[in-house]
Amino acid sequence: MITKKQGFAGASFFRLTPQTAFLLLLAVCLLTAIGHGDAEAYDAGTLLGGTITTVNAGAGNQTDPHVDGNLVAYTSSLNGTTQIRYFNLATNTDAGIPTTGTSLDFLSDVSGKIVAFSQVDSGQQSIWTFDTTTAGPAVQLAPGPALNRRNGVIGGATVAWQDLGYGTGGMLGSEVVAYDLPTGTVTRLTSDTLVDRTPAVAQDGNVVVWEKCATAIANCDIWQAVKGATGWTVSQVTATPDDERFADTNGTLVVYGGSRAGSATVQDIYWRPVAGGPEGQLAMPVEQRNANISGNMIAFESRDLTDPTPNWDIYLYDLGASTLHRLTDTPGLDEVLNDISVVGGQIRVVWSVLEADHNVYATTFAFPVANAGPDQAVHNGSVVTLDGGASADPDLKYPLGYAWTINSAPAGSAATLADPAVVNPSFTADLPGDYTIKLVVKDGSGLVSAADSVTVSTTNTPPVADAGPDQAVTLTGATVQLDGSGSYDLEGDQFTYQWALVQKPLGSAAALSDPALANPTFIADAHGDYLLTLVVSDPWSTSASDSVTMSFSNSKPVADAGGNQSVVAGSVVELNGSGSTDANGDVLACTWSFVSRPTGSSAVLTASLPAAASFTADMTGAYVVSLVVNDGFIDSDPRNVTIEATGGTHGIIEILTQAISAINHEDPGSFKNSNLPNTLTNKINAAIQMIDQGLYGDALDKLRNDILGKTDGCATAGGPDKNDWITICGAQNQVFPLIIEAIMLLSLL
Repeated sequence: MITKKQGFAGASFFRLTPQTAFLLLLAVCLLTAIGHGDAEAYDAGTLLGGTITTVNAGAGNQTDPHVDGNLVAYTSSLNGTTQIRYFNLATNTDAGIPTTGTSLDFLSDVSGKIVAFSQVDSGQQSIWTFDTTTAGPAVQLAPGPALNRRNGVIGGATVAWQDLGYGTGGMLGSEVVAYDLPTGTVTRLTSDTLVDRTPAVAQDGNVVVWEKCATAIANCDIWQAVKGATGWTVSQVTATPDDERFADTNGTLVVYGGSRAGSATVQDIYWRPVAGGPEGQLAMPVEQRNANISGNMIAFESRDLTDPTPNWDIYLYDLGASTLHRLTDTPGLDEVLNDISVVGGQIRVVWSVLEADHNVYATTFAFPVANAGPDQAVHNGSVVTLDGGASADPDLKYPLGYAWTINSAPAGSAATLADPAVVNPSFTADLPGDYTIKLVVKDGSGLVSAADSVTVSTTNTPPVADAGPDQAVTLTGATVQLDGSGSYDLEGDQFTYQWALVQKPLGSAAALSDPALANPTFIADAHGDYLLTLVVSDPWSTSASDSVTMSFSNSKPVADAGGNQSVVAGSVVELNGSGSTDANGDVLACTWSFVSRPTGSSAVLTASLPAAASFTADMTGAYVVSLVVNDGFIDSDPRNVTIEATGGTHGIIEILTQAISAINHEDPGSFKNSNLPNTLTNKINAAIQMIDQGLYGDALDKLRNDILGKTDGCATAGGPDKNDWITICGAQNQVFPLIIEAIMLLSLL
């Protein structure tokens, strides 16, 4: 049977009766979280088994610990005196806040490095703060006469407390006050004759929660105040006939204890959004109390009432993952939870144990860290392989479990993950657009990471048309063959050709044999110039147009400055322009010049052989050199070459220099296009520059994600794939092993 409890403002939610919950536990061995009628199953109480630190087990009673990050504050009582002490979990050091005169300090809270606490002295009860980084002195907040303030709590720059100094001064005059540390402003959040007490403050200081009761101990509801640009806005969180008490907040949710249906004494744990919404419940057949929340984690005490000698133990509930964890299991001892802190991926929980003397303990756990890998750009229709291999657990609680989900995909996509529980699942990007995939990992103790996401974008780079070099025609009526075979598509997509004869001599009837071929022909039937254009199209886009001129007159020569190079600074660089050509067969003259040099360089180019030049790379950096050739009538277009001079002989740079040399020695026909060798060596030079600057991670990314895939088809698939720029396996075999070796060595740095 499920019972329905009427909520605040007309909302309703469901709670299992204890009898039903117990039957469910016996039947399926599950614990269930209920929220407004929705149920989630989670594992039953995994014992985390972490290392427990003794904060203070000295003489006397150590109670009421609170934690934020590595700082724990607690009350220490001995021989009729009380003092606030603070313990650093990172350094295992303990210190006390100095007391004054006959004062008694107790009921502390902590935010960052600031401790807030209550002090009783000379009949007054006041609220103080203490900066642990400067070690004092303690500062009284809003001093005044005849103070009666209790339960000071802190979050961010906000301190809140229960103030009995208003109205009658008794419990029915108890109000909740917020104090702004930077300005010293006191804001009274309540003003009525009810009992407002036990405030708690969110970590950022922007939400205060408390209980408002009709009497000192009964008929309590939860209220909240949210800080905005114009001040505090107060509202009611719960309004039921039952008691809701001991609230806490993470700034997004308010968590509290509430009476179990049918029981006046047994409590369950509930929560509601600060912004409003349905109530959630942690429904267990055992008893729960004293909930504290930080991040998505709720810590609480629980005991089994069916046990003849029930004891309170500490539990954690992960709201995001719907998983339950047991922190303590100590028969015969009661653990009294006081606080939880989730900061920087670390969970820290503190509690006191009811031993002969009360002692304070703490434990720290780290969430595992999900890493969904780098964003990817792929072609539509590609099989995408994800990589969560960089995910890790700081506590080394392996193995990790992986859970991938596709968060968003283009409208109409049917993409699904092949196996979402493996480290490297795959899916097919079946439609153009962006795919966002989320990864969470679970460590061996059951803790679940925050989600990490990777975006996979389908992109299509238009193909590149190459109409070939200009040609000289020497005889009217000659057959001229065009050459568009240098056209290419970076993604390896199939593409089509479309030639056009856009200009011809007056009276010519020339026509292309087949404008859809890579190398059509036409007859030069009249003396003059023939201008032709070529575009190529893959299934998604069309290239820019490239043109070629067939001329009976002089054709412009074509310069070739050679391949890009990498050298050590101080080396003599040899340049070679012997690959330059002229369609008319004219003798060419070379002119070399610097396009750019490193700042401060005084390098000078010296011509040697007719098509050669040299210079000394006198500084580290990039030297860009231009070559222009002239056939006695007209200059060629300039052709540039880049020489990267490095500062040393790093072994990985030497390997990549060998790769550049191997590329330069390959026939341009081994590439998709004759321009690609220099484009590829420019990319390798960029990686060399990163290594020379000590940017090893950037260089590793460059090699892995921008270079390797253009050289690896023969090694990984037995033949060139559509992403390869080097299209001959023999040529790939000269380059790919060097890139792999460089990647392996970089990954060790």
